[in-house]
Amino acid sequence: MNNKQAKRRIAALAFLLCFLFVSVFSKVFIFAHADHKHDHSGIGGACVTCVRIQRAENVLKLLGVGLAVALFSVVVIYFTVGILTAIFVPSFPPTPVKLKIRMNN
Repeated sequence: MNNKQAKRRIAALAFLLCFLFVSVFSKVFIFAHADHKHDHSGIGGACVTCVRIQRAENVLKLLGVGLAVALFSVVVIYFTVGILTAIFVPSFPPTPVKLKIRMNN
């Protein structure tokens, strides 16, 4: 494995860890503060905790949509490349096994 591949793997692992960190701790924050007491001394009389819970829910929605779009794109590209490869790439030259030639020597 060369240096460029190692950097890509490290970057992918760092992205995955950030994704998991945000996902898990957004849910933990929502669950931990679900039964909070409302204090309406925030901006415009809004409860600060409610605003933060709403932001955490929005982050989870955005991550879910982004993950669904990415997964759908990967599946579509995978099948498209597979179908186009099967149609346009010529098959390998026939081998003796494929031609069922018996070799006695």
